[in-house]
Amino acid sequence: MVLDNFIEVTNGSIGNSYELFNGFYLNTTLSYAERRSLKGYTFFNGLDKSIPNNKPTDFKTYQALLGELTLNYTPQQKYMREAHRKVLLGSRYPTFYLTYIRGIPKVFGSDVNHEYIRFGVMQTFKIGTLGTSSYHILSGKFLSSKNLYAADFKYPRRSDPIWFSNPLFSFQGLDSSLPSKDWYLEGHFVHHDNGAIVNKLPFMKKTGIGLVGGIGILYAKQYNWQHYELFAGLERNFKFSKRRLRIGIYGVVSDGNHITPKTGYKISFALLDDRNMKWNF
Repeated sequence: MVLDNFIEVTNGSIGNSYELFNGFYLNTTLSYAERRSLKGYTFFNGLDKSIPNNKPTDFKTYQALLGELTLNYTPQQKYMREAHRKVLLGSRYPTFYLTYIRGIPKVFGSDVNHEYIRFGVMQTFKIGTLGTSSYHILSGKFLSSKNLYAADFKYPRRSDPIWFSNPLFSFQGLDSSLPSKDWYLEGHFVHHDNGAIVNKLPFMKKTGIGLVGGIGILYAKQYNWQHYELFAGLERNFKFSKRRLRIGIYGVVSDGNHITPKTGYKISFALLDDRNMKWNF
């Protein structure tokens, strides 16, 4: 199942984040957009035999006013104070979050009218000298969908043919888009050995190569869809200008109740975030 997700949008938004007490954050966003179809645009088709183009979905231009509220809570969050900021030092407990999205009708000509809720838990932790693990479990559902447009559907990201996307928020072997109004459940886990295993192999310590592996699971109630996948690969960090670049090569095995088992290979390129000194996964 393939869902075309390219449209033309003119939008603007305002938001605010406020810590109510240590580790408990309230984030609010209000956005307004005019959404238009790409029908009538001319597309380059010279590579269609290798990379096929999907035909754009034709729909009437509409306006969308969306309000979003998210609560995040990390119990026993550690921190330190500096002159003009609070520096977070992490916690041994995971972060819990709850998001509520409201499509607000009629105001400023808005045509949408729906309610959506999502909640989840995520954490990154060290396992002694064996490396670092991260997991993310989430679920969600539309509470109402009186006027729900395709752009507002929530669905797991369909996998790219070659690119290895963030495994804490997406899948590597999912070949379908599943726009669902009913409950869904996602689970993601990834582990980096940080050289703990490779360094024990002769002549490998100087290579700077690390092992990474993980799993992903999905259940979409509306389609009775079950998806499972395993991945493993090798990663290495490089100096790139004044940044740190991580290049990875991975193998993926996936299966489910609507597909036959299949395998594939992916690559990734990631830059270290200079602000928090962390990789994207």
